[in-house]
Amino acid sequence: MDIQAEKLELITWLTQVNDAKVIREIKAIRKERSTDWWDELTESNKYDIEAGLRDLRAGRKKEISEVLGKYK
Repeated sequence: MDIQAEKLELITWLTQVNDAKVIREIKAIRKERSTDWWDELTESNKYDIEAGLRDLRAGRKKEISEVLGKYK
């Protein structure tokens, strides 16, 4: 069975589940496997984003071409 068919089978089954414990367990699996995009960034990327936010809060703005030029 291909993955799309398996997902549809699970969706169909899930719509019929009435056991709150099963729903909580599925939600726990989903949360456990979810990744936050922030955690995937390099420290350098995080620093740049945080610096940009500090600049914005302080009223300092840069043209988009200047910012994008750094990453070319």
